[in-house]
Amino acid sequence: NAVLVLFDSPEMSRNKSKLYILSKCKAKHIAIVTSSMDYAESGALLGIVKGADQKVKTILNLKHNGFLRNKFTDDLIARVGIEEVIR
Repeated sequence: NAVLVLFDSPEMSRNKSKLYILSKCKAKHIAIVTSSMDYAESGALLGIVKGADQKVKTILNLKHNGFLRNKFTDDLIARVGIEEVIR
């Protein structure tokens, strides 16, 4: 298993770059951890982002990471403190 850590930057925010990275990682079962809300909503496994209130929140996206779905139980999600789960 592998993890790719992506930071929010102008280059990574380009739609072409985002689609390329997400498609390659999905095909190779590479989980993405990011500080970008756009990536968190589009397919990154874990997003650690600032919400509208400028507080840091954690988003778990299981919709695009089905191969990891069984590893994240409701108990684990609660213990880790994940605030939003996209299924």
